[in-house]
Amino acid sequence: MIKKTGISLGSGGAKGIAHIGVLEILEVYNIEITEISGCSIGSIIGALYASGCSIEKMKKIAFDIDLKKMWGLFDFTNPISGGLIKGDAVEKFLNDILPVKNFEELRIPFKCVATDIKSGEPVIFDSGELIPAIRASISIPGLFIPYKFNDRLLVDGGIVNPVPIDLLSSSEFKIAVIVDEYRTLKNLSEHKITLDNLLKKHLSNKFQSVIDSILKNNKPKKEIKFINLLSSSIDNISKHMSESNDILSTSDLIIKPNVHDIATLAFYDGYKSFMKGIYAAENAIQDLKNNDSINK
Repeated sequence: MIKKTGISLGSGGAKGIAHIGVLEILEVYNIEITEISGCSIGSIIGALYASGCSIEKMKKIAFDIDLKKMWGLFDFTNPISGGLIKGDAVEKFLNDILPVKNFEELRIPFKCVATDIKSGEPVIFDSGELIPAIRASISIPGLFIPYKFNDRLLVDGGIVNPVPIDLLSSSEFKIAVIVDEYRTLKNLSEHKITLDNLLKKHLSNKFQSVIDSILKNNKPKKEIKFINLLSSSIDNISKHMSESNDILSTSDLIIKPNVHDIATLAFYDGYKSFMKGIYAAENAIQDLKNNDSINK
């Protein structure tokens, strides 16, 4: 008898388009997903799949994003407000692509996670409106303005729990999909956290002119208020990161698409990321079939 199978889709920006490839292969092998958790890009893909959106529809959404559409999603604002991107355009995009608006309307149970930037605690969303939850979960520090929710200031859940496997509470077999092992606050803390460092970290080199343009009216090494808050929160956040890493060891299958060469915001590379998800999942499922562990 096939076990109840849950999947946790990790953070990683455009690298996370690989999640769609993974889900396609699971469908090919008739592995039914009965529970989903997600973080950052994983919260978007997870919510779409949980809503009943087909793989073909998800592929169309991802592959239709070219450079022009990608920049249209980035409504830049003064970084002194806590980030470069307001996020209104992304919220509109989410509203357009999601067929349902509330967790309670989803066909598959789904949870996503954000981070309270002040306390370093993970904030779990599993009820109410979907779009605010996703908006909080995708808020990469320094790039997106933090999301205000119930007097809390929330940012990308990937900082403390990049692959929230622990949220799969009812699954007998747990699959973790890791697309970015290194996008954590610990790595940011290894060098001075500045606006230009954040931009260079998440944009490919071809956008150096864009980075220069954004920074034109801001001193390159100027640390904005939010970055200072981020720096001062490292100890609290690192504690929760360690707990998250321990929990990941409870997964039954880990799938790691080789997406190291895809920049965090390179959504125009969607097909490339998708295919890497296909390859990684195919190899993982072949190993799974040999072990037959999902049916034991």
